[in-house]
Amino acid sequence: MFIKRLLKDDDLLSKYIFRSKELRADGSVRPGNLKPREGEKLSLSEVTNLEHIEICSHGKKNVDNPKKRRVHIGYCKFIHKSFVKLELKTVYDNKPPRHVSVEFPKDPEQRRELAKALARECIKISSGSEKKYFSPCD
Repeated sequence: MFIKRLLKDDDLLSKYIFRSKELRADGSVRPGNLKPREGEKLSLSEVTNLEHIEICSHGKKNVDNPKKRRVHIGYCKFIHKSFVKLELKTVYDNKPPRHVSVEFPKDPEQRRELAKALARECIKISSGSEKKYFSPCD
């Protein structure tokens, strides 16, 4: 069982993608998909030291909900220090395993601006791909 821990600056977090329209042309996440609704948190998974196949398997086991037709097609990655830089609080709650909640301010304009800034923080996953910030899961 994976236990809770404090996140380090160099830890990696993934945002699972469920529809291609959640992505920009370069494969980075559209800001609207990073902005939680008022009173909610952004849901990510900590994937430090996981290989691609393990990240996809984790999503299938812990994130997907086929009954609601919610099955991921891939993921984008972020480095934890991006959240620290933007002064977003991350909480490693480990429910489901490896789950991280990101708390946003209540103000809608602040949430929108922070989501835009966070979208620019996507990590390049594949430099040889047209969608260099997105990794598909088959």
